[in-house]
Amino acid sequence: MIALTITAGTGTISVTDSGTTGYVLESWNPGSVNRDNSYATSRWLDGASLTSSRTEITTLAASIQVWGTALADTLTKVATIGSALGQFSYTVTESHTGGSAVYTCMPADYSIEYNPTTLRSNMAVINAVIPRQP
Repeated sequence: MIALTITAGTGTISVTDSGTTGYVLESWNPGSVNRDNSYATSRWLDGASLTSSRTEITTLAASIQVWGTALADTLTKVATIGSALGQFSYTVTESHTGGSAVYTCMPADYSIEYNPTTLRSNMAVINAVIPRQP
């Protein structure tokens, strides 16, 4: 089981793959780590020596189903998670069997799928790309 906890100034939101909170984790990718390395080389010697290394900002990708008891409840939950993802600084904690990871995040880019068929079932989907510190 994977669970995400988004902790921002607006409060805490729990996203699980079981859907017990009204937020269902559809897909999750914590992103890859990219490094900017600098090397010193010599035209007389083979290879190089590492002189500095810096880790770039990484992006998390998440797709979250938002379920409510009625359409108004669904739209309120969408607004709540949208507000949390728009905070200047917040944390996302990934919990899974055998461990956890905490990411310090920045304002996310996200889209909300308002499909009439799923809205009648009181469900919307948020696809978020969340920049995080390495």
